[in-house]
Amino acid sequence: MPPTRFTLPDPDAEARLARVLGRLMRDFAEVLEDLGEVEVARHLPWPEMWRDASDLLPGPDPSPWPDPAPPRLVEAQAIAFQLLAIAEENATAQRRRAAEEAGRMEADPGSWDQHLARLRARGLDAAEIARAIAALRVEPVFTAHPTEAQRATVLAHHRALYRLVVELENSMWSPTERAAIDAGIRAHLERLWRTGGVFLEKPSVADERRNQLHYLGRALPDALPWADARLRAAWARAGFDAGLLRAPTVGFGSWVGGDRDGNPFVDAATTAETLALYRAEALALQRSALEDLGAKLSLSGLLQPTPAPLAEWIAQRARALGPEGAAALARNPAAASEER
Repeated sequence: MPPTRFTLPDPDAEARLARVLGRLMRDFAEVLEDLGEVEVARHLPWPEMWRDASDLLPGPDPSPWPDPAPPRLVEAQAIAFQLLAIAEENATAQRRRAAEEAGRMEADPGSWDQHLARLRARGLDAAEIARAIAALRVEPVFTAHPTEAQRATVLAHHRALYRLVVELENSMWSPTERAAIDAGIRAHLERLWRTGGVFLEKPSVADERRNQLHYLGRALPDALPWADARLRAAWARAGFDAGLLRAPTVGFGSWVGGDRDGNPFVDAATTAETLALYRAEALALQRSALEDLGAKLSLSGLLQPTPAPLAEWIAQRARALGPEGAAALARNPAAASEER
């Protein structure tokens, strides 16, 4: 069998993908062997990436898959391809980091740097480009497609695995720390193997909503600030005036809980319940962000004067909140003294 190759834009990224995927696959094979699933491990794909002369699974290449394939063997293949996706995403992210450090972002396909360079080459100046960007409205729409059958628990394991892979890219770790990260990877791989990967029954509207909230409540709040930062960084690298830039408007739509044509279980009550759930999640995100901001803005009124508009706003909010406002001022006597 010829060596497996995964084509990426440059040899370094392809080598990184092979290295990370090989490590993940070897960890997965060892987890399977420890659980007594030796035959499943022998059928894992891309063996030339993770097997060697001292392999834990010696012997000839595994025989072809039985027909029909056992469900657990199919599930192992599905996990393997998810590991491939994780390794590929990591390789792409590391390639982009290297391109930014080398000042080659204009060559990165689809990047803001590339698009800004093309617009400037067409004769548009910074003000014209800024007006066009400010007029944009981007609204991805989520759908509860039948092929999206992964459980939120499994998605969380995938996300945790990716973060551990990214941690392994850091060269500062000691051997003990790297071993702990690798142990974390194996633990998540074992949990994936022990967790049913798909719904055993057709997902209900409630299941679909939980899946959407994984993205709306956890993934996107982390991703959107980075998307904004990358636009502003590309704008600065292009040498444009930062004061001209206004980010495009980004919103999100969803068919879940509102699809009256495609889902007979959705009615007006379902839609109202879905909107209330999403509203509660949005408020929870805002509350969490405000609490985080409050912890970060630990400025003492004894060390610098409080701006008069802010002091007046604090006083108004304290009065409006009644006993809770008074308690908040009691916890922050500097703010209370400013209010007085």
